[in-house]
Amino acid sequence: MSNPSTIEPPRRPGKRARTRQLLIETAATLVRERGFSNVSMEDVAAKAGVTRGSIYGNFRDRHDLFVAVAVYRMPRIVPAPVRGATLQQQMRAIGKAVACAARDNRHNTVYWAAYMQHVLSDQALRQRADTQGRELRKRLVREWAEAVPRRSLSMSLDRFVKIVGAMTSSMIMAHSMSPEDYDEKVIVAAFEALADGAAGRRARPRRSKEPSRA
Repeated sequence: MSNPSTIEPPRRPGKRARTRQLLIETAATLVRERGFSNVSMEDVAAKAGVTRGSIYGNFRDRHDLFVAVAVYRMPRIVPAPVRGATLQQQMRAIGKAVACAARDNRHNTVYWAAYMQHVLSDQALRQRADTQGRELRKRLVREWAEAVPRRSLSMSLDRFVKIVGAMTSSMIMAHSMSPEDYDEKVIVAAFEALADGAAGRRARPRRSKEPSRA
């Protein structure tokens, strides 16, 4: 049994970490009020009560800051595989994780939607986001390649990863708009159907109940 006197209390975040978090929260407030396009680095620094050098010491530009705001308010789900599980089990687990994230972050989806609108309005930002997305997908392809045998899929891993990512984003947005229509059962069922399709299997049709005859 360990000696309680040797247990160290959790350390407080350092000054730099606290300043970074303050800037993210301040930027999130301003974005909520004005939108991404109408918030500058100087606005955030002034509102947070820090110097211009301090904000640029934490974020290299507006895009870097706004990515942090979007992730802070709407955490992205990166569907990573689990070794030893079947494809059906993998997709069911991812479906549940997406449903949980959609439910917990429903009221924050507006930040992600506003961020996407901001990126789409600027070609340089769009190219930068596209490059980041490609790098992320390459990493996920490598991870899936180690967890799922290639012969178990009826499509390339690259295409599979793209579809899983697109479904993740779509389901989160759909739930934010219609939470009762796109609940956990629907989201999980969609990912399970993807597992059947990716494996080249046809989902079994459910038998419809015949109307009772009087």
